[in-house]
Amino acid sequence: MEIIHANENLEEIQMLTQFNQYEAISGLGSAYSDNDFELQITEAEFIALGIGMNHHLYQLDSEWGGRIENVEHVGATVKSSGPTWRGMLARKIISPPAGQAYRTITTMEANQAIAALVGSSLGSLFTVSTANSGVTVSGSFRYTNLLGAIHSMLQQYGARLAVVFNGTNVVLSAIPVIDYTDIEISSEYNMPIESGFLQGEAYNHIIALGQGELEERQTIELWRLDNGEITSVAQANNENDKQTVLDYPNVESLEELTNKAVEKLIEHAPEQSIKIDLNDTSINFELGDVVGGADAITALKIRKPITQKILKVDGDGKKINYKAGD
Repeated sequence: MEIIHANENLEEIQMLTQFNQYEAISGLGSAYSDNDFELQITEAEFIALGIGMNHHLYQLDSEWGGRIENVEHVGATVKSSGPTWRGMLARKIISPPAGQAYRTITTMEANQAIAALVGSSLGSLFTVSTANSGVTVSGSFRYTNLLGAIHSMLQQYGARLAVVFNGTNVVLSAIPVIDYTDIEISSEYNMPIESGFLQGEAYNHIIALGQGELEERQTIELWRLDNGEITSVAQANNENDKQTVLDYPNVESLEELTNKAVEKLIEHAPEQSIKIDLNDTSINFELGDVVGGADAITALKIRKPITQKILKVDGDGKKINYKAGD
């Protein structure tokens, strides 16, 4: 794989073909570490190549690339790293227009919606496709991370965000996701699989205590049913009733107390997990594409979106690893 090195003005300087390692992460998360890259080269190579702060490293016509914002000299190695193009989106916040509570997108073609959310916040470097994506979206946003907002908006309507650098601009576009759940990845591609169902540390009954003292204290009881529904209707008190207490004396309202109790019940629900090694298939998954698998031993099944792609290039060649789900 060849990596292009360009200066701060994106004027190409050279092609990098030999280096210790290049690794880039592309994900649906908005944390810095979810969308960044790092190039490792020797001290001599760093000096000879003239790599500097705010320079750019990228693979043309792909989403792999970004701007150097960190340079670290460790032993005989120099590490140059920074946010990817997708990571630069993650550093912007969607603010509502003056006098309004939310920035609202109402029944709009997806690429037009992305353009409306991005606006001029990333200057002329980022552009949005003017093609008709065939996807119509809506959404309301208030001081929300830009990358996360775009991902969540598109995901609701079966689409994903494509990010491609063409040598001049980072082009954003909405693309329909591909659903691979009709392919049993684990069986058709003979992928190793692990699964588990854990409910030993879960509970289904919460007693939430709010303001007040003793018998005057606000009290709410909620139960989580087997189908996941949460109810205030009392359930049987037997060996399957697993109880816990939420102590929240500074709560401001019964509504807030109820919401916090619901959050705790969801947080401590039984956990179902299934792991499949997606990395040795011949499929080129994209962020947001949906995969599925089943464990014939435990009968557990899962359906999750691809949430992370990790590109690694070193002396052994190029490899992309994938992560699905949380």
